[in-house]
Amino acid sequence: MNLINETTLGLLAFISEEDQGGIAVLLFFGLIIAVVYFIPTGVAFATGHPHALMIAVANTLFGWTLLVWIVALVWACNKPRPPIVINQAAPSSGPPPVPLRPSLERELEMLESLKARQLVTDDEYKTRRQKLLSSL
Repeated sequence: MNLINETTLGLLAFISEEDQGGIAVLLFFGLIIAVVYFIPTGVAFATGHPHALMIAVANTLFGWTLLVWIVALVWACNKPRPPIVINQAAPSSGPPPVPLRPSLERELEMLESLKARQLVTDDEYKTRRQKLLSSL
């Protein structure tokens, strides 16, 4: 500890007291500028961004351009959304589905249509209609 203090005092011995205050102010503002400069990197690592290392590299190398700094900050604040996965049901190994029969109403309408076009006689119409109604 004495070595550090002696070395520091040795370096500061060549600087006047007025200059030492100016250097302290300079160091203080330099520290503030460095903290602000690396805000995008800090945000990226703090939020666990998947591209935090790339953001840090871009911020470190090109953040001084301000445009890259802003892009890095926006990039760090926006986490990519996970992709939407749609699970399709696997085909069942059971029996194939039974085809549904057209509704009774639809079959009666078709029978009416056949009778109106005279493609079915009155007797055929009555027997088919009776079969449909009795299948209920």
